[in-house]
Order: sequence, then C-alpha cells, then structure tokens
Amino acid sequence: MSEEQEYAFYVGVDWATAAHQVVVLDSQRRLVTERVVAHTGAALMEWADALVALADGDPTRVAAAIEVPHMAA
Repeated sequence: MSEEQEYAFYVGVDWATAAHQVVVLDSQRRLVTERVVAHTGAALMEWADALVALADGDPTRVAAAIEVPHMAA
C-alpha cells in the first residue's frame, strides 16, 4: 500500500494473561476511552462489539496494535 490509510479510531492493547489494558484514540489521536478488558471470551467479545459500534458498524475504520510479552529464547 503506497498511501497511509486514515482510520477513525486507533486502538492500543497491552495483552496480558488476566486482563488487557485498552486505549482508543480518535483520528486526531485524542483519547476516546481507556478500559481494562478481562481475559475471557465473553469480555473480549463485548469489547469487540463496543469497538465496532463506536465505528458506526464498520470495523475497517479501526486500526489496532497489540503489545504482547515474549520470553527470550
């Protein structure tokens, strides 16, 4: 892709084992919401549904990055 895609929302997720810290910024990089999401299927689905709703039902308007811990090999 030669052009940078402009998204309505940018999501950062700090992935953990019990709960995940989630931050959502708007297209101007202003804080929209910040929350902790439990590491359960139900909680993750609820968060995903809320994120899609925030994007007016269009998940292609959202960019996400997930930070995951990795052990040294």
